[in-house]
Amino acid sequence: MSVRVLIVEDEWLVAQGIKESLIDLGYEVVGMAVSGAETLQLAAEQRPDLVLMDILLQGDLDGIEVAARLRQELQIPVIFLTAYADPTTLGRAKVAEPYGYILKPFEVRELHSAIEIALYKTQTEKRLQHLNRVLRAIRNVNQLIVTEKDPHCLIQQACQLLVEGRGYFIAWIALLDDQNRLTASAAVGAPDDAGQVQQQLAQGELPPCGRLALEQTGPVILENVADHCTGGSWGYSSGERAAMVTRLAHQEACFGLLGVQIPMALARDEEEQALFLELAADLSFALYKMELETREQEALKALTISEERYRSLVENLPVGVYQRTPGGKNRLLMVNPAFVAMFGYDSPEECLPQGTWPNYANPRQRRKFNDLLLQEGRVTGMELTLLKKDGTPFTARVWAQLHQLPECSYVEGIVLDITPQQQARAALEKSLSLYRTTLESTADGILVIDRQGRIVSYNQRFLKMWRIPENIVHHRNDSELLDFVLDQLADPQGFLEKVRELYVHPEAESFDIIPFQDGRVFERLSLPQYLDKQIIGRVWNFRDITSRVQAETELQRYRDHLEQLVTERTAALVEVNAELNRVIAEHEKTEKALRDSEARFRTIFEEAPIGITLRDPQGRLLASNPAMEKILGFPPTEYRFNDSAFLQLDYSPQFQTYYQELGAGLRKDFILENRAVHKDGHPVWGRVHVSKIKGKDEHSWFALSLIEDITREKEVQAEIAAYQERLRALAAELTMTEERERRRLASDLHDNIGQVLALLQIKLGSLRRDLPSGEMAAELDEARTLLAQIIGATRSLTLEMGLPVLHELGFESGLEWLGEKFQEQYGLKVEVNCEPLPASLSPAQITFLFRAVRELLTNVTKHACAEQVMIEVKTEGDSFVLRVADDGVGFKVSKLTEVAGFGLFSIAERVSNQGGKMEVISAPDQGTMVAITFSLSEPA
Repeated sequence: MSVRVLIVEDEWLVAQGIKESLIDLGYEVVGMAVSGAETLQLAAEQRPDLVLMDILLQGDLDGIEVAARLRQELQIPVIFLTAYADPTTLGRAKVAEPYGYILKPFEVRELHSAIEIALYKTQTEKRLQHLNRVLRAIRNVNQLIVTEKDPHCLIQQACQLLVEGRGYFIAWIALLDDQNRLTASAAVGAPDDAGQVQQQLAQGELPPCGRLALEQTGPVILENVADHCTGGSWGYSSGERAAMVTRLAHQEACFGLLGVQIPMALARDEEEQALFLELAADLSFALYKMELETREQEALKALTISEERYRSLVENLPVGVYQRTPGGKNRLLMVNPAFVAMFGYDSPEECLPQGTWPNYANPRQRRKFNDLLLQEGRVTGMELTLLKKDGTPFTARVWAQLHQLPECSYVEGIVLDITPQQQARAALEKSLSLYRTTLESTADGILVIDRQGRIVSYNQRFLKMWRIPENIVHHRNDSELLDFVLDQLADPQGFLEKVRELYVHPEAESFDIIPFQDGRVFERLSLPQYLDKQIIGRVWNFRDITSRVQAETELQRYRDHLEQLVTERTAALVEVNAELNRVIAEHEKTEKALRDSEARFRTIFEEAPIGITLRDPQGRLLASNPAMEKILGFPPTEYRFNDSAFLQLDYSPQFQTYYQELGAGLRKDFILENRAVHKDGHPVWGRVHVSKIKGKDEHSWFALSLIEDITREKEVQAEIAAYQERLRALAAELTMTEERERRRLASDLHDNIGQVLALLQIKLGSLRRDLPSGEMAAELDEARTLLAQIIGATRSLTLEMGLPVLHELGFESGLEWLGEKFQEQYGLKVEVNCEPLPASLSPAQITFLFRAVRELLTNVTKHACAEQVMIEVKTEGDSFVLRVADDGVGFKVSKLTEVAGFGLFSIAERVSNQGGKMEVISAPDQGTMVAITFSLSEPA
């Protein structure tokens, strides 16, 4: 589609020439106007993309006033085409905010460049306005999500905000249950269309596009809605509408559907689609949060029921449960039936008035118990000697917890009569003592290994037979023990293969003979160790039979005796295994409590809406939550936990430094922005808040990272930077085009007009020599004088436009020539200090710098009343700097535009377009310094 241009010019021939040039360039001219009123009428009717405006027009309105109204009322960009460049006109023109200012006469290329720049700037401004509207809509919906707690009101108001803030024709939301049955709905838009949609939704019917959205994971985008939703029942009364529908889902739970009807052009906009999905995600999270609150209320009800069950459980527990007041002179508040029976009372009513303090048999135990309870807040399994009602002592294990509440404090505890356990323990200790005595008194070496390859038990005879130091068995590692003894054996490989064979077949039994390199001979007996018919390990029995080999006959007499010892040892080992089983059971109980605590933390970790990672002090990844998968695309099954740089958002060289500072206590947390790569290859930016959390002991710690996805924010910044870079490139091209045109005009003046004028001067001189003195000779002398002035002015104009001294002599010589010229014309002393120019400066920048110096010197002669000017050109680090300083009257920089007018403003704009910056330093009676700086380093 071609660009539509309106021409406003009161000279018909000029307007017709502009029109033909525009048509040749491929633009469409929608009309030509000669007055302000006609311009406003044509602009309102034709809605052109751009207006070329002359400043002086027919009628009461001039071009500047019309341009201001076009920008304010119709948002149409304007480029001024005028022959006026005086400060007053320029000052008024700047207020109208034109997109270009071209002086007549101009070249077609100059007009073309100005139009393209204006159109690009207009598109960019419209794009930013569109983004602002989108962000306002998102903000309004997010504010609603935070404040609204009722899902019906939420979906109704959300639809209203989408229609009002985004310009949608219709917005509708349908809430669904687990079976995708419609439970609530809302629709907002044009009364007729929205009413039809709401009526269909109220009947439990979803539109075809909604049913399609339920069948797929991504959004449904229909550009030609009439082909999919026929008829008028769904509000699709026009073929110019498109539709977008997506599921409202969070953490694999679908809460409903969000659908909108939009202009067809917006349906193709990828950013519009992305923002639509972002809104859907915010609404999904709000519905998810509301569902969690509902579940929390249900949990409170369940808690009440649980408390009732707790009371019932306490009443039926076989151990004593009590509640009492804290302190030395305490008072019982509650006891269960088991407690009453344990202390020999008939009922709780008889027990409660007694208190617990008389029931201690030992006052020291009473003081120790109460002191520990007050200091630690709890007592765990303390053994106490208590007294029953009749004074009979018994041993009990007591657990107590001090509860300190704002309204009251009390102690809750459990009493377990362990008298039977003590009796069993005494019997067990007697049995274990017999087992140890038997184990150590035997002549055989005994070794017991569990299924995990850990040493469970051994006797000193075993260590002595195998010549094993205590530090080897201290680690309880069977593999380390094997490595130590292999060097003593005559057949180490066969020995090791037999051991591995028995470990592979735990039920197997084995008996063999082991020869040693030094001549010793051992018998090896290996049996599985059983506990409740389950194999829990293996028993190795080693007997030194070296002497038996030498005297087999003598050892035969002791065979029966040895068999009896084996039987006794086996019985003793069974008893040991029973004790080991009890220890293992207690260990499993402790592990279960730890798993319950970890489950509560995992719930918070998994359901967080932002990314969370946990790393150790070396930066190794320990865990990450599901939100990290949404940010980087890596599922937990693909995590490389040993790779510190994996999931790079919260790990980089800078992070390593901060981790060290966390570990040293120099900081508690830090916030950084970092870049990573998504699984599908595109970059991802995150804002990472890392804090230090303590581990199980005072020396261990971990780094907890909270990661916010700011990729979209970075993309918008990159778009703005790219736009600015394009503007600088266009400005540089425009500068070079202007310079080439100046040089062409200067060449024409010199080669054509200059030569003709010089020839005319020669002819007039020849004619004057032929004329006698008189009135005609005086007239001819005056004509020759005027012609000499014209030739001089032409030469000055040629030098002004073509800058031959710059292109032929170079920048440094050109500045010295320029200083001499101003000193000659205005008596201004100019000192030039110029270093060689960097090779990275472009010809456009060099030409611009030369013209900028000339314009600054002109400003000095007009306004500064200065006597001396210093021009300094040098390279400072990675920057090129040009400074022009005078000793004139100076001015307040805050009044720069009032004092310097359009000149300094124009230089500053051109410096910015060339990629540099300009600084003005001045004060009254202290002179003025203008510095122009260009960076010599490559842009990042």
